[in-house]
Formats: sequence, C-alpha cells, structure tokens
Amino acid sequence: MKRFILSVILGFIFLSLPKIGIASDGVKYLVITHSNFTNSVSPLVNWHHKRGIKTRVVSKSSWTVQMVKNEILAEYNSQTPPVLKWVLLVGDVNYIPAYTYYYAGNPARPYPSDAYYSFLEGNDWYADVGIGRLSVQNTTELGNQVNKILKYEKDPSLDNWLNKSLLVAAWEKVTNPYFKICKEGVRTYSYTYFTPTFDVAYANDGATNSNVTSSVNNGRNVVNYRGEGAPQMWHSWTGEEPQGSWTNSNINSLNNGNKTPVVFNICCKTHKIDYWGDCLGEAWMKKYPGGAVASLGASEESWSKENDTYDKALYWAFCGSENTAHGLEPPIFDIGWVSNYAAAYMLEHPDSLPQAEENVRMYLWLGDPAMEIWTGVPGVLDVTYPSVVKGNIFNVTVKYGSTPVQNALVCVWKGSEVYQTDNTDDSGIASFSIPMEPYTTAGYMDVTVTAHNYLPHEDSTYLYRAPKLTGCFLINGELLASLHWIWEPGPYTLYEYKLSRYMKGSWQIIYTGTNTSYTDPIPFSPGENRIYVVVVYFSDGELSSGKLSMTAPGGCPYVFSWDGTEFSDDNNILAGSGNGENVSDFYKLRQSLIEENGEYRLELREFENEHSFIDMVKLIAIDHSEDIDIEVLGDNIILPYRDAIAPLYCVDQTGEDWTEVMANPNEGYFEGYEGDTLTMNFGEIESGRYVFLPMASPKSGPIDVAIYNSEAGWQLIQSIYPREHSSVSPVVANHLSNDSLKIQLIWHSYHRLEYAGLGKIRNADYHIKPCPLVSATHSDIGSVKQKLLVDDENYAELLPGDTITLEFEVVGIEPGWVRDFVFVSNGYYLTEENGGSQTAYSNIPLVHSLSLYPNPARNDMDIRFGIPREERVSIKVYDVSGREVKTLVDDRLEAGYHTIKLDGKNLPSGIYFARLETDGYEATKKLVLMK
Repeated sequence: MKRFILSVILGFIFLSLPKIGIASDGVKYLVITHSNFTNSVSPLVNWHHKRGIKTRVVSKSSWTVQMVKNEILAEYNSQTPPVLKWVLLVGDVNYIPAYTYYYAGNPARPYPSDAYYSFLEGNDWYADVGIGRLSVQNTTELGNQVNKILKYEKDPSLDNWLNKSLLVAAWEKVTNPYFKICKEGVRTYSYTYFTPTFDVAYANDGATNSNVTSSVNNGRNVVNYRGEGAPQMWHSWTGEEPQGSWTNSNINSLNNGNKTPVVFNICCKTHKIDYWGDCLGEAWMKKYPGGAVASLGASEESWSKENDTYDKALYWAFCGSENTAHGLEPPIFDIGWVSNYAAAYMLEHPDSLPQAEENVRMYLWLGDPAMEIWTGVPGVLDVTYPSVVKGNIFNVTVKYGSTPVQNALVCVWKGSEVYQTDNTDDSGIASFSIPMEPYTTAGYMDVTVTAHNYLPHEDSTYLYRAPKLTGCFLINGELLASLHWIWEPGPYTLYEYKLSRYMKGSWQIIYTGTNTSYTDPIPFSPGENRIYVVVVYFSDGELSSGKLSMTAPGGCPYVFSWDGTEFSDDNNILAGSGNGENVSDFYKLRQSLIEENGEYRLELREFENEHSFIDMVKLIAIDHSEDIDIEVLGDNIILPYRDAIAPLYCVDQTGEDWTEVMANPNEGYFEGYEGDTLTMNFGEIESGRYVFLPMASPKSGPIDVAIYNSEAGWQLIQSIYPREHSSVSPVVANHLSNDSLKIQLIWHSYHRLEYAGLGKIRNADYHIKPCPLVSATHSDIGSVKQKLLVDDENYAELLPGDTITLEFEVVGIEPGWVRDFVFVSNGYYLTEENGGSQTAYSNIPLVHSLSLYPNPARNDMDIRFGIPREERVSIKVYDVSGREVKTLVDDRLEAGYHTIKLDGKNLPSGIYFARLETDGYEATKKLVLMK
C-alpha cells in the first residue's frame, strides 16, 4: 500500500502540544552501538519499534565497559518498575568492550563476558535484561546479519524445517557416553507446549561432519551441540583428530540459504569473542547467505555437569518444561530470556554453585536478544480494521481463521504524532483512541500485528484529517497575511478549497480553487486581529480546518537589503529592546549583500504602531575560509566553528521527542508557549568552548538558555531574543568536563524553534572589515548620517512609514574566501499608547526606561535610564539574598536620558539586581557579573 508522508510530518508537528498517543511504558529495547554502525543497524531497530517494542539507540565513537553499564543502568532505572527488557550491543569487542572475569579467580585466565551487563539489581547472578551482541567489524558484516535476522523474524521459508531440531553429541570413550545421554534427555522429554521433530548426529553412533552439513543444509530451526569445544571448533567431536572437528571452514562451506538455525554450542570456548580471529560463534553469524541467525556459546572452559542442566533447560524454556525458575515461567520464546531462564534454572539446581555461577558469566548470545524462536510453521493472521480513520476510535481485530487470537501485539504508528500499542483481548480486539486535530495530520498510519508463531501483519490505514492551516506575515511596505494549508486526499478526489476571512464583524470567502496557498491582499493595521478558515470539498464530503487567528505585530524597526533589483526584508533589529530599553544589537544578516557602484545598500523601515530611535549603525564584513562558519555575539565577538552537530536527543516538558526536528532545519519546528521547555543532550563531548545555535522566531520575548552542571544542576547562561524571521541567536556554552553536554531552553512567550546545533569554537583565520558609512538618508528630513556615526544619544527617529536608506563602502575580500555581514544598531523603540505621540527628535522620553549594557559584564556596566519629568530617582544594586550592595543614584534629576556606570571590580561574580525607583514608578533588572 502507498505510504504518503509529508515533510512537515517527518519534521514532527507544528504545535507544541501534550504528548498524546505516545506509549508511556518506556524503552524496552536499548541498542548500544559504535557510531560506525548506527545506520546499518537501523532496519532492525525500526522493525522492533514498528511492531510495538519501544526502542532507543545510544551511539558513540568510543566506549568503555563502565560507559556501557551506565547507559544500561540509566535506562533500566528510568521507569518504576523497570520496563527495559533487551539490550543489543553492536560491534565486536574492539568497538563495544566486554567485561573481563577471571576463570576460577585465576588472573592468568581472563575471559570476556556480556552477561555482566545484565546484572542490574541486587548482588546476584540472575539477569535482569536479555543481552545479545552483533559482533561485527564492518557495515557489510552487520548488514548481512541484520538481513538474516529480519528474514527469520518476518519472512521465513514456510515448510517444516521450523519444526526440526538437530542434536549433536560428541564422541566419548566410555560405555555410557555422557554427551549422548544429555541429548537423549532433550529428545525424549515430554514437553508441554511444543515438541520438535528431532534428528540426531551422535558420534558414538558413527555420525560425522557430513551428517551435520546435510541436516543444516536441509533446514533445521535449532542446532544443539554438546561436547568439547575450542575457540574455532567443536573440538574432535567425531573422535578423530584433527579432521573430526566442526570448524569455521565447515560453516563457511554450508549451503543452507535462508534456513538459518538458532545454534546452541554447549561446550567450551566457542564464543571467545576476544580471540585473535573469528571464533566459531562469529563464523556462524558471519556466514552469508546461510550460517546461523543466532548463536549461543561460552567464552571460556565451561563446567560439564552444569552444561548438561543448562542445555536441557534451554529446551524447557521454549518448548514448555520444569515449571518456573527465578519467577520465569515457560514457554519463553525470545532468545535473550530463553537463556536467562536456563541460567536461572542452573543456578537453582547446581551440581556446584560456584561452577554454575561461572557458567552463567561466560555464556553469551550472538544475535538479536528479542528474536523469538519459531515453534512450528507460522500461520497467517486475518487482521481487519477500517481502511480510513475518520474519527478517533480505531479497533483492530485479529483472528486465525475464525478463531480470535488473544494477546497479539498491535502497534499503530504515524511519525511523531501517533505511537500506541495494545494487546488483543479474548475476542481478538485491540482498541485505540487516535488523537484528532490539531495533534495529528492527514496521512497513512502504519498498523503492525505480531503474535508468536504467526507471520507479522504489516500494512497501513489512512488517517483522515481536516486541512492544516498556517499563516505568517509578509512585510513589503505593508503587513499582509500569507496563508498556507496542507491536506492529503488519500483515497479521495479533491474538488476545491474555500478560504474565508472574519474581519470587522463579518465572514467573507476570499479564495476558491485548488491551490494550497493564498496571500490576503488587504493589509493589516498594527495590532489588528483576523480569523481565517479553509474548507475542503472532496468526493466523500467536506471538512473545515480549525480557525487560524492572526494578530499583526507591533514592535521593532526592520532592516532591508538591496538584492540588485529591490530592497527585500531581512529581519527586525534592536532585538531585546522591549519598550524603551536602549540596546546594542549585533545581527548577522540572513541575506548576502549585492555590490552596486562600489556600495552596499540597506534600508531601515518602520511600519508599525511605534517610534524607533536609532543612535548608531555599522556594517561589518567578516571574511573567512569556506570550511568554517561564523556567528557573532554582542560587542562584535566572533565565534568561528566547524561541523555543527545536532542533539542526540531532544524532548519537551511532556517527554515528546523532537530530536529529528532539531536536526533538520526547514522540516518542521517546535512551537513553544510560556512555561514550555526543550531539553537537549549532545552526548559526551570533550571539554571546551562551544557555540549553541538555536534558530528561532518570531519576536515576542526572551527564551532562557541553561546548561547542566553535575554539581550545581541547571544554570542560566543567557537569554536570547528571537527575531521576527527565523535566524540563529548564538550562545557560548563552556563545557567543563568530558561528560554529556545538556542544554535546556525555557519559553516565556510564544516562539518557534526550527533547529538547534552545537559547534566547537575553534581558532581560525578571519578578517573583520568595517564598511564605512557613506550616506544615511531619512525619507522625511534628509541626511541623518552624523546622528548614526557614533553612540552619543543623538538619535535619528523613525516614525511609522519612515525609512532611512543606508549606503556603505565596499571593502576588498580575500581571494577564495567568503563573506558574512553583521549589521550593528544601537537604540530603542517606544510603542504608542492610547493614540499618544512623541515630538520628533526630542530627548525627553515618553515613558520611564531602564537598561543595562553590557549584560553580562566582566567589571564595568552602563546603567541607562530615562525619566519623562523632573523627579527624585533612586538606583540601588542588590545581591540574590536581597542585601543592598551599592547605591548608585539618590537625587533629584531632570527629565531625559541618563547614564551611570556600575564599577563591579570589588563585587564577586554572580547574579545581582538593579532597582530604579521614582515618584510612582519602579523597575528591577537582573544583571550578571562574570569574571
């Protein structure tokens, strides 16, 4: 069936909404992988996640034993009670190290153990998770093993090979060969769930390697060897040396195609995964096509009587057996817990407890620990559900013929919008409540059903939803609403869309047609609100979108750049000014400037319900090589970096995952409102100075940025002020250790975040080249160049409708380098209140104001304030405990703008508060001293 997934769906959804439809049972399958193998293991990871086993991948370029154990423990302990069930290690021991135990405590006999990673609770040897490893050295080996596993799990050959098990017993020079007796115990046991069709290869009865080869080539679901072993062989199992061994070469000569068995090597050393060459278990797994789909074996010299118990218990686990062991009750089908049951049984029924414990530590799986062993030829499920979901109720019925299948796992999954699981009841029904708009959008939703001994069902249903209507403002001399909508017809035929507008008390249809975008030609007035609705008409009826409310912004002048033909909107300036707060704004232009007649041209415009006061402007060219990127902080601090990385994971305050969105700008965004948070983890990186790169919009207020310190917890490092159009607001993050770097953003008002990256600040060649101001022409009064050359509070004023055209001299660029531009502006703006206005070019403010610059500061800081009338003024500085530390002003002052300097040399680093009090006005600003 066709899969149609919109790019905005892959980029998650537009709104920051509660985590609805996401399974809340935590991660059940954890993958620990070397970064070389992340992509190649993803088909297996995606399959488990798709079938309803929530997965998580942790990928690093370097691992230690303690790092592996810590990741597993952290995930295991993240849920109460724990839900983590399986752990897959991807890479051989050179990539993902095994723990080292010592045989019988002898330091001269170390052996590798993956079982160590399964001991998570208590001081015992009972596994708490199923552990498996794909021991590979390259992506080709990994791809082959993943292919074998997926073929076995999803699409095995449908004949009776899945009923069969080969029992192999090594030769012994005794009347009653012990290995054969063990195998006969397996063969003749009265199993309660499933009895395999056994064939045997007993060396004491004359069996040889040819018997094993013939059986495996003809297809055996389980191959079970009991005898002597060595790292690369069943050692001399036929009684002849050396030709009587089953070796890597015998495996590589197999021709068993897709009939790949699960192999139990119950003997010594066949899984010595730290051996100089491939051990026998690795040979079973690396043979492709053919070989084995999973292999179990010991990494050292295992104890014989405990091996017999362990061998029999493996069959009891998946065929039905000797009751429970450590709370585990057969039948158990996934291989990770099949061996955990056998190990628990061996510990509870030991011939020698120390020897049983040693055996538990040395046996390990090569394969997928969540893979189930087939117990017969799988049936085909009859799965029924609606082909189209129009509401929120969605039921899936699972039967085999006319018989309901109970406890089948059903998973519905649609990108980040829907991920739910349910097990069928005794009527074979799984029920789901699918979120409606605006939490979900139209498109195909995967439906996957799995049940033991049935082939998986994989298909999809169409999630039918109303159009998704979004809008933004275009600023091109006036404010216009640009509307866009998304609706996927799926199985239906589209007739037309109708877009309506509510304005000045009445509704009006403003567009009819099949386009999916429209610009309302009537300009907005500053602060005006309108409502839009789009209706889709299609072959099965009609459906309206949710109402989209748009309110014209008010605040900040804008800078426009000349593109060779016209001035185009770049972004707002004076970000962070608020209403009357003087700021210096350093902004890297989004668009490159076009040279014309030896000059670069910019325009400052004011359309909105405000007055802007510009004290100084500069244009700075930053030239650098193509292999680095540049960001700029206040005071023209240049931050060169290379190869920014995306967060390894990113979640909001509800736990919803936004990692993919943050890694892919222009493929969706997170919408945050007051109180929302995003927490990001960039993984374990070396200590140093980094630049955090949040790309946000529109302007409305600050977003706080905090960094996590293991000793002090979350610490605020900066507040950023997003602009109207999406752009990066860089933040310097000092990472003081080699631990994971975690950053949190806290919203105080509405903003969208499209991307968040992290680049390490590096030494790099770049040249800073100021472009001299040639002219500055005000649309009303002419030249204002002298007002804009220096920061002297001699302001050029922009009223609504005014423009200032700026021309800067072009300076030369280094051959082969590239150029970024930084526009520097100093000033503030005031929004009109109740129709009031201000006299042009007056230095008497309309309202009180208080600003701090720079903030944070190392020592000295300018405190600027404005008072609209003569009055008594008090400015004091307090520490976080509320203790007064300095009095800066306590006097009667004239109306106007004033600046005083805070001398912080004798104050320790930390957070302080500057408080302004006048007759009837109070204001407090936070200030930070960093030394």
